[in-house]
Amino acid sequence: MFKLRSTAAVLTLLPALLLGACGQSTVFTPTDPPVAVTPITASLTLQLFIPTAPSGQGLAPQYISSATTSLRVQLGSIDTTLALSAANCTPSAGGQTCTFKLNVAPGTGQSLTVSAYDASSRLLSTSTGTANITAGQDNTLTLTLTGVAASATLTPTSRPNDITAGPSGSLLLDLGGSYTIGTSLRDAAGQTILNPGRPTETVTSSNPAFTVSSTGVGTFSVVAPDPSGAAQTTTLTVRDAGGSALVTQVLTVPAEKVTLALSNTAPAAGSSILATARLTSARGQALNVAGRTVTFGTTDGSFPGGTTASTDATGTASVNVLTGTTSGTTGTVSATESGVTTIASYTSVAGTANTTSSTVVLSPNALKVNGTGTLTVTLKDSNNNPVTTPPSITVTGNSIVGAATQNGNVFTYPVTAAAAPETATFTVSSGGNTVGSANLAVSAYALTVSDGAKALSSGSSQYDFQNGNAHSFTVAESNYTGAFTATSSNTAAAKVSVTGGVLTVTPKTTAGFSTITVSDSFGQSFTFTVSVTTASLVIN
Repeated sequence: MFKLRSTAAVLTLLPALLLGACGQSTVFTPTDPPVAVTPITASLTLQLFIPTAPSGQGLAPQYISSATTSLRVQLGSIDTTLALSAANCTPSAGGQTCTFKLNVAPGTGQSLTVSAYDASSRLLSTSTGTANITAGQDNTLTLTLTGVAASATLTPTSRPNDITAGPSGSLLLDLGGSYTIGTSLRDAAGQTILNPGRPTETVTSSNPAFTVSSTGVGTFSVVAPDPSGAAQTTTLTVRDAGGSALVTQVLTVPAEKVTLALSNTAPAAGSSILATARLTSARGQALNVAGRTVTFGTTDGSFPGGTTASTDATGTASVNVLTGTTSGTTGTVSATESGVTTIASYTSVAGTANTTSSTVVLSPNALKVNGTGTLTVTLKDSNNNPVTTPPSITVTGNSIVGAATQNGNVFTYPVTAAAAPETATFTVSSGGNTVGSANLAVSAYALTVSDGAKALSSGSSQYDFQNGNAHSFTVAESNYTGAFTATSSNTAAAKVSVTGGVLTVTPKTTAGFSTITVSDSFGQSFTFTVSVTTASLVIN
């Protein structure tokens, strides 16, 4: 700001001016000497303060740029350029004060324009107004120069974590929403223009998806769109009051990303898994946008509930995937939103062994005590896929099952029958489910009695004693280690004893028949008959 002060210089000419103003005229004769007319002028004192150039960016509130070296004053018919020099400028605190005096004509409604220039004759600031200068009065005129913006800067001032540098000076906005930007205007000498005297600027967007609004002096709000399937870009342009571009800044919201997670990457063939797609920004931040449609696909399986789902408020959408029925198959699931696709894969495995598909075979299913057999288990799931996880075997009884030999999904177990007759049950379980069972009948070997090399027949053989001597028989039973017992049905005719495998029958003096019964501890018995015949000779 500067002040102009004017004072009437020749007050004695005021009557002549007044006469002229009243429209009166003066008559001169040829012999009259010409009357000298001195125009009324005013002394205009112009005073301004030039601040010292700042060491850093920006200036304290100022009215005139520190780069000012000359001042152009246009008042009425006067158009003069005043150079700042030591002759008219004196140092003062924070800068220098310059004073000029001009002779101007009084008058009202005179156009007044003052412009400041730097050493390169570049316009730094200017102001235009109307000057009223009244003769005989102290006239004070006040003007505030408005800076002339030659360049500008545009800088984001909010959400620094969402903004990164892009190519060629562009800025990448990771998420949509409102961002605050600040603008700074500079004159031709590079000095920051501050109020008072800061001109008005506007910021425009080349893409209507990015909206810009002013929120104060040098501050603007930019609302960016949420990330979508393709990058979205705008060019912000800072323009002066005349619409000329001062600076541009490219903003880009990169394309979104889609992540996909499967609840199980090794599911049982033919089972259901959950596929969850989530929208994110280019840098992986959650994109909390609801209502977007995600389309799913798979190379192995189906979607019982359909192939599409809408995102919720967290940008998440999920569907159920029914995997294919063949184990060992690698399937992929895809999720696509706005042309952005991501893929996740899984490899199906066999499910739990199924009772209907699996088999349990005991061969043979009847053994003698301590005999051996084979238990063969073949495991398959409900889709007939081989299940190769070894099952568990439990045995009810005293028979024994040995370690398995595995060939794929076929498990072979050696079986040893108990040392005593029983019915043993072998139960096969897999994955917590009972797959099947098999029963083994264990029986004892036959109990035999022989007379020397001659085998007796139980229930039908008879031995006849020829004298009173005891007779021994052999008792035998394979794989039997217990004791034998023997009884005689007619101890008057014969008595019996058994030690180890030797049965001794001793005839008595009473003639008759006796049934000899030999038993083992298993409850088996063998019977045969002995006869004792006696004779007496009577001599008279």
